[in-house]
Amino acid sequence: RHRNATAASVTHKQPLVTAYRPDRLIPIRQGHDLLDTTWYDRPTPAVTLGEVAFFTDSTGQITALDLATGKPRWTRHLGCPVFGSPVAHRGMLFIPGGDGVVHAVSAADGTPVWSWRAAPVDRRLMVFGKLSSTWPVISLLVENDRIYGIGGLSQTLGSILFSLDPASGAAHWTQFVEPDFRSGSVLPR
Repeated sequence: RHRNATAASVTHKQPLVTAYRPDRLIPIRQGHDLLDTTWYDRPTPAVTLGEVAFFTDSTGQITALDLATGKPRWTRHLGCPVFGSPVAHRGMLFIPGGDGVVHAVSAADGTPVWSWRAAPVDRRLMVFGKLSSTWPVISLLVENDRIYGIGGLSQTLGSILFSLDPASGAAHWTQFVEPDFRSGSVLPR
C-alpha cells in the first residue's frame, strides 16, 4: 500500500524459515524453458478389460499387461504414432491413430480386426517429431454400443467428428468442423 499507517503494511521483516531441506540437490535439465517443444516417447494412460491393462505409446506400440503378474501378455506395433488412450469394449481395443485412422484390434492377442480412416485425405506432417496425419485421431469413447471420436488439428485445417459401429467399423455419421480464423474457434459446416 502507499501508506505505512494502513493495516496491510508490514514494518518488521521475519527471516524465512524452511522446514524441508533436501539432502542433495535436485537436478534441473540445462536450458529448460517453456518454449521447449521436445516430445519424449511416453505411454498413454492405461485402460483395463478384465485382468489386463492396455496402453499405447507415441511410437505406436500397443502393450497388454497382465494385472496379476505385471508381465506383458502381448505387444503389437501399429506403424503410426498414438497420442491418445485406447478404448476397450466387448473384447476389442479401439486405438486413435496419429495416421488419421481408428484401429480396432482383438484384446486377446492384438490381431487387427478393422480400420477406418477419419482423415479426408492422406496428408502428413511432423507432430512432436513423429510423421502424423494432418487429421490425427485425437480421442475416442464408447457409449451405447457406438464409438464416438474426433480427429484433426482444429486450429489449422478443421476437425472431423464421427460415430462408428464397434463390430464392423462402419460409420453411422461424420461431421466436418471447419476453422473460423476470425474468432479462433471452430464452426460446424
